[in-house]
Amino acid sequence: MTNKDMTELFSVMLLAWPQAEMFKGGIAKLGPTIELWTACTKDIDFWTGQQAVVLLCKTSKFPPTIAEFRQQAEVVEQKTRDCILADWGGLRRCAMGLKRFGGIDPAAVRRWYQGLPPGLAKSAVDTMGGPDKLLIGDGKGLDFGGFSRAYKSVMRSKTTLPAGQKKLKGV
Repeated sequence: MTNKDMTELFSVMLLAWPQAEMFKGGIAKLGPTIELWTACTKDIDFWTGQQAVVLLCKTSKFPPTIAEFRQQAEVVEQKTRDCILADWGGLRRCAMGLKRFGGIDPAAVRRWYQGLPPGLAKSAVDTMGGPDKLLIGDGKGLDFGGFSRAYKSVMRSKTTLPAGQKKLKGV
């Protein structure tokens, strides 16, 4: 998280908890606090921070501590991983069934892709360049890393909070 990112998140928190003592004087007087939060959250990206603030707004009567913010950011990361793994599971089950017959059949991967409903998984495969890009090692394996990166990219573009008010499944 950068100072700019944290300042933006603090602007949202100020709206959520306007009576909180820590926000008296507005963003202009929060410089040292924002610097501390930035130093303690360098490993959290802005999108995850946005999602964490939304969760905190839904569950907390009071502004969060850094530890509470970090805890919610981890919840967001776990839910993101869960979404990716759930969608990856369908492809993996399809592919593993085919592997018993001598390898992964690109045509079967294409059929799996064509059967996907519109959503994050299909958009992730599109972002990768199509179902053939899922195959690695001459069709002997599947590119989970590429799928995961593409899935996160699509998820983040479709769930920019709070402005977009779209949300992560289960959040």
